[in-house]
Amino acid sequence: MKVVIELDTEELVRVSGPAKLHIVKGKVIVLGAILMPGDEVMVHGTRSYAVKCVDKCSIEVDIGDGASIERPQAKEEPLDSWISKVDELLDSGCRSFIVVGPVDAGKTSIAALIANRVIYRGGRVAIVDADVGQADIGPPACVSSATVDKYVFWLRELYAEKIRFIGSIVPQRFEKRIVGAVVDLVWEYRKEGIDHVVIDTDGWISGASALEYKAEMARYADIDAAICIGCEGILVDMFKSYFNALKCGAHLLVSPKVKRTRDRDIRRLLRSEAYKRYLGQLHERIVELKTTPVLGTCLFSGRLFGADELKELTAILGVRVVAASETNDTINIVVEQYPRQQAIDELISKKAKHVYVRVVG
Repeated sequence: MKVVIELDTEELVRVSGPAKLHIVKGKVIVLGAILMPGDEVMVHGTRSYAVKCVDKCSIEVDIGDGASIERPQAKEEPLDSWISKVDELLDSGCRSFIVVGPVDAGKTSIAALIANRVIYRGGRVAIVDADVGQADIGPPACVSSATVDKYVFWLRELYAEKIRFIGSIVPQRFEKRIVGAVVDLVWEYRKEGIDHVVIDTDGWISGASALEYKAEMARYADIDAAICIGCEGILVDMFKSYFNALKCGAHLLVSPKVKRTRDRDIRRLLRSEAYKRYLGQLHERIVELKTTPVLGTCLFSGRLFGADELKELTAILGVRVVAASETNDTINIVVEQYPRQQAIDELISKKAKHVYVRVVG
């Protein structure tokens, strides 16, 4: 269905997708982007945007099933305060940002808004997506990034230029790997002459470790400013404690009072779509493991066993051993079926090392 919205100057509406906006007349602001007649914005079914008229506006809207257009109550939409704070930071010379906050608080929207304000000023900007679970730019289980050369309203509109594999869709226990990947990408962009960088992070905020590893990320990447959106209670004090020392300090922004939240099924669907987007057309490659380092796997982190040693393990365990390797304190074994625990205990006693067994096939 197609409808036309007429807005007076400074008037605002909230559009929830799926929908497509076509600016017919006037000047419109969406996520910090200045839109003119002829410009269009796609609103995904999981997204909603505050649409503000700058100068008497007419907007044509194609709306799909489940979409809505409503006039928000006073102070429901913080668009003006978001733009004001970001412009203030940019005016003071801040060039790099890290955005933190709880799940569905609006982190991705703030990241896009910062990029749009840089684009509006004629600058160059890159976004680093450090959310390995709900990745928008690249595939899940990765830290990915892209430069932004035009207004962006959802990070999924971007295609990853750089990808660093992490190997997990949860950040816990992979913090160092995520920090290393983010820092690597930020400095790569600086070497390329792109000084404006925005880091969009995951929604893990419970416990000191959740913010501490993000603070390390900001420190080693030499980030200027931190923004926490939707922070409340003790989280505010923790955020300021970790990020106040940055060049441009730590800043709080409120979340929209009315927002789209994504349940587990929607998150699973979005993750599946991201996998398909990047993994749908893969090509088979043969890799020589003897000359190629493999990181993040126990089996290939030590000395691989030869044929005679595999026969010895097979005799001890009573099942066929496909592959095995050892480090200074551990033996990692791949078998076709699980051996008896007594046989594993015998091997532990004989080798005086920890033994880990994985069944394949």
